[in-house]
Amino acid sequence: MRKGIIGLSLLLTISLIPAYSATPPKAGSACSKSGITKTYKGKKFTCSKSGKKLVWNKGVVVNRPVLTPSQSPIPTPTPSLTPTPTPTPTLTASPIPSPTLIPTVQSVSDPVALCKTRDKSNFDPGVTNAYAYGGFVDIDPPVPAIGEVTWYLVPIDFQDLKGEEDWRKRVDSQMKNVTTFYERMSYGKLKIRWKLYGNWITLPGKAAEYRIEHSGDYGTTEYFWRSAISEADKYIDFTNVQTVNFILPKNQDIVKESAQGFPWTGDVRNHFSKESRFSSFTILGKYFESLGTSYWSYWAHEYGHVLGIPHLGGSRWSYSFQPYDLMGNQDIGRDISGWSRFAVTHWIPDEWVYCKMAERIQSELIYLYPLNSIGDQTKLAVIPIDETKTLVVESRRRETNSDLIPRTQELSYLSSTYPLYASNPLRDGVFVYIYDSKLGHIEEYLQLVTTNSNPILATGDSVEYQGIKVTVLEVGSVDKVLLTRKN
Repeated sequence: MRKGIIGLSLLLTISLIPAYSATPPKAGSACSKSGITKTYKGKKFTCSKSGKKLVWNKGVVVNRPVLTPSQSPIPTPTPSLTPTPTPTPTLTASPIPSPTLIPTVQSVSDPVALCKTRDKSNFDPGVTNAYAYGGFVDIDPPVPAIGEVTWYLVPIDFQDLKGEEDWRKRVDSQMKNVTTFYERMSYGKLKIRWKLYGNWITLPGKAAEYRIEHSGDYGTTEYFWRSAISEADKYIDFTNVQTVNFILPKNQDIVKESAQGFPWTGDVRNHFSKESRFSSFTILGKYFESLGTSYWSYWAHEYGHVLGIPHLGGSRWSYSFQPYDLMGNQDIGRDISGWSRFAVTHWIPDEWVYCKMAERIQSELIYLYPLNSIGDQTKLAVIPIDETKTLVVESRRRETNSDLIPRTQELSYLSSTYPLYASNPLRDGVFVYIYDSKLGHIEEYLQLVTTNSNPILATGDSVEYQGIKVTVLEVGSVDKVLLTRKN
């Protein structure tokens, strides 16, 4: 193909060079035949008879010829007489889409009220005034998420199972950790003040009478709570106390997992102290003596339910989102989702939220500050997709507080239960997920957009959901994110 084009080009070039005779014409000089013409140096000479001789006339000036496309043997642009380099042939291809233009100015948010997706779940625990909603509702929560609350730690032992003397070693740092955790999750809006009773309070009868085989056994749980709060009320002034947390002797096996009560459960509503009605209680079980577990994260998880945050999935079955949120798995999760902080506890005010309706997205540049950072900056991007699905984007950072870092290497179930999390170590980046308003407590109401790669996106990563593409342009002190939409 190339040789043919070169050959044609040479042929074209040669054909454009004027041909000359050996003897150039000259006015008055002899010529051979009347009527013949020759062109030389821009003049056309004609052989004509002068007397008895045939001679060339003076010649007339002629224009130099220029080829037009019809004169060219191949379809090329209009050439001139000056030879030009032969173009290299290329294959014909479909047009390449131009790259997305990245705006230089941050996108302007729509009114945040448009992004307050309402809960559409069918939450019905069969208990009066129960409260666990994943989205916005018009129902007042039983316990406010903003303010100061008082928690009391009470050590309980039994006549035939006594508590150890150095039990404070197990709890002092744990109380501090849960206080730190909630101050950070709430941006200082929820403060936990602890009280502690310094001696073991012994329940009447034998330990076996108080056995609780599994979490959620509310019959045996209510019996334990009624007995424990009745006995503790003899020694403790519970004025202005909202939550009571019991610990048992180390290595006990009376309570296998844990037990807890909430503002709407019968045990809490029916049994209280002389001074106070309580909003909740917990009983630490044997499970929390296992490797990789901690007291503080259990307390924090259960109090999240007190505040109205639903459980992510089941407590006895797993799904991929759970290890990324304390309300899914308290052994691993060290964050509460930005969505829950916005829609349920209202720790994130409207001013910290970027809202954009999906159909209004073109090419939107947004800057997201780390979710747990302090200050009045944008921490959450919310994009309603349709009546039930909402896309949420937030900036996550690895835990740096050594007291709060999960000990995942000690969890025997990690790889088999959460393979995606186990194969993708936590990193700084952008976390993208979906809120499904049709789902709620003990359902998968928060869902990862990607389930086959690291859901925490690094610089250059992108994910797409229902035509909305989230691209991470930069991860740093502030994350730079681009939202685009397919036409």
